Amino acid sequence: MTLGRKFEDVRFGDPPNRRETQVAIGILFGRSSKQIANDLFLFLATVNVYRLRLFKKFGVHSADGLVRVLMEPPMTNPVVHLLTTNLTDFTAEISINGVRWRYQFLTSAEIDTVKYLFQISGLKALNYAKRHSESATKVQMETQP
Repeated sequence: MTLGRKFEDVRFGDPPNRRETQVAIGILFGRSSKQIANDLFLFLATVNVYRLRLFKKFGVHSADGLVRVLMEPPMTNPVVHLLTTNLTDFTAEISINGVRWRYQFLTSAEIDTVKYLFQISGLKALNYAKRHSESATKVQMETQP
C-alpha cells in the first residue's frame, strides 16, 4: 500500500503540499537535506523524495534552480502581449508590463504552444516561455501604449 501520491503522478505546476513547503523553506535557508531531515524529524530518504517532487513541480533540476524560482517576485496581473513569432529562428517576442523580451526556443512546436497558450491566457504562455526557452533577452526598454 502506497501512502500519498506516487512520484510519477506529480506534474509541473502542481502546488506543493505542507511537507514539501517545509522542505522548500529549508532549501531557501541553505540547509542540507540531512539538516532538513533532522529539523523535521524525517528520514533523509523522505526529504530527498520531497526535494525531487519540488524539482518536478517547479520545473527545475537543482536546489539552486528551485531557489531562483522561489525568489522570483510574484507577478500579480502582469500585462502580457505576444508581439511576434519567428519560425525560422524559433523566437517569440513577448511584452511583459511594457518591457519587450525575446525568448529562444529549440523547436517550432514550442512556438506553436506559446501561441496557443496566449489564446487561453497570457500568464500561462509567459510561464511556459520562462520554463521552456533556452534563453530570454531583453530587447529594449519601451513602454507599450
